[in-house]
Amino acid sequence: MNFLSGAIFFLLVLLILFIFSNLNISLLALKNGSRSEFVITLRFLWGLLKYRIEIPIVDIIKERDFEVNADVNSDIEMAKQKIIKEGASMDLEIHQLRKTYKKIRLIYEKYQFAYSYLKNKVVVKSLSWQTEIGTEDAAVTATITGILWALKSNIVSYVFIKRRTKNINLNVIPFYGGEKLNTALDCIIFIKIGYIIIAALKMFKIKAKE
Repeated sequence: MNFLSGAIFFLLVLLILFIFSNLNISLLALKNGSRSEFVITLRFLWGLLKYRIEIPIVDIIKERDFEVNADVNSDIEMAKQKIIKEGASMDLEIHQLRKTYKKIRLIYEKYQFAYSYLKNKVVVKSLSWQTEIGTEDAAVTATITGILWALKSNIVSYVFIKRRTKNINLNVIPFYGGEKLNTALDCIIFIKIGYIIIAALKMFKIKAKE
C-alpha cells in the first residue's frame, strides 16, 4: 500500500511539473544568398524533447500548372540525441493550397474563442530581425534602408502592442557595394502546457455541443 501511495504521489508530482512546464517555439525565417528557408523548432520538457522542421522557400517549378515544390526535412531529438530524421518532397498545386487555407480558416472561426485564450497566454521571449540591403545606387540604398526601418518598427509595434518584450533587436544594414538582400527573422515564444490543455478542453466542449 505504501508503494502504491508513493507511486501515485510520484505520478501526481510529474503531472503537475508537466502542466507547469513550457512549450518553447522558435521561428526562424532566413534569406541569405541562395539559401532561403523557414525553420520551426519545438522544445518540450525543459529541452529534453525537441522537434525541428526545415521548410525551404518554395519554388514555382511549373508556371503553366501552378505547381509548387518543396523539400521538407524534420528531426526529433531526445536528451540531445537524434532518434528520428526524415526528409520528404511535397508537390502541391495552387488550388490545393487554397483549399487547405480555407479549411484552416474554418477551423479558426469555429474555435476562435479557444484560439484567443491561447494567444493571450503566449509570452514572447525574444525577437531579432536583421536585414542587409543594397542596390547599385547609393542614394536608393539609403532611401530603402530608411523605409525598411520604418516598416519594421511599425510592424513590431502593431504585433506586440499589448505584449511586453524586452529583448527586441531590429537592424537594417545598408550595403553600398552592389545589389544584395539578406534577412533573418528569429522569434522565440513560449506557453505553459497547462494553458494548451485548457484550450484543448475548450475546443472539446465546443465540439461536444454539435
